[in-house]
Amino acid sequence: MREYQGYLLALLTTMLWGSSFVAARSLLAGTPQTDPLFMVFCRFGIGALTLFLLAFLLKKDVRIKSRRHAWQIFRAASLIYWGMSLLLFMGQKTTSATTGALILESGPAVLTILWKLFSRQKTTVTECFGCLFCFFGSMLVLKIITPEGFNFSGDWSGQILLLASAVCWVAGSVYTSELMKNSDKLATTAWLCLTAALLTLPVMGIFHETLLIPRTLPAWGTLFYFGIFPTAIAFLCWNAAMLVLPLWKLNLMQNLTPLFTLAGAYFLLGEKLPPLGLAGMFIVLGSLSSIILFTAKRQRSI
Repeated sequence: MREYQGYLLALLTTMLWGSSFVAARSLLAGTPQTDPLFMVFCRFGIGALTLFLLAFLLKKDVRIKSRRHAWQIFRAASLIYWGMSLLLFMGQKTTSATTGALILESGPAVLTILWKLFSRQKTTVTECFGCLFCFFGSMLVLKIITPEGFNFSGDWSGQILLLASAVCWVAGSVYTSELMKNSDKLATTAWLCLTAALLTLPVMGIFHETLLIPRTLPAWGTLFYFGIFPTAIAFLCWNAAMLVLPLWKLNLMQNLTPLFTLAGAYFLLGEKLPPLGLAGMFIVLGSLSSIILFTAKRQRSI
């Protein structure tokens, strides 16, 4: 029964994370209703308020334990929350919601494998071939490979920013995993969100003339949705699922995120992937799933 609940929580999380790419794209595409910097501040400011309120209602101890604990929170929030989100939103100004979800989903896994190769760590044949298939699928999604041949024209700034966002995710995951092992997950997530929001304030002060404050209720509603559901609630559900399901099962569930993004982008934004792009997305997700399953099987046999 507990495992069943874990699957439901993980599924809810992937649905919410999938919707975040659609929500961000709706605010940033075409005539922008806000800017990436203000979005980061609202996302984590609203998320922090939601989590601290929940911690108060549950009578959780949210005090920071030590200077070392505070430094760990700062490092993790700088990378996996603030840096990752800012680069992601900047990239989503020029790339589709589905492309953003796919790069952020596949990027960390591919970058980790490449790092293992470059640092001469032990790497399996499955990981290497999975990495190659991810590159091939990504080139189909990004329309580098087309029925007419290779196409390298166009503006790639958005894709580069999304890849940099994935780098921040990988680097920040090291600090975040260490934090979550030794502290209350709800309180730590609340502090991570608050730190990310506070990190945005001085940058907003410097670029105050370029800030774009939403002027419509639907735009503000989307920002509040972003802060409460894909941020606060999604992270809480994910942390709860981590207590029930093994990591490899969670990673498999996370691969569903681009599929939920694809569906939401199609119905809400009118974004469509051509047949080759759709095939490329399934190649990427299939490759990632194969790597996860092979790694889990090997670990169980040791």
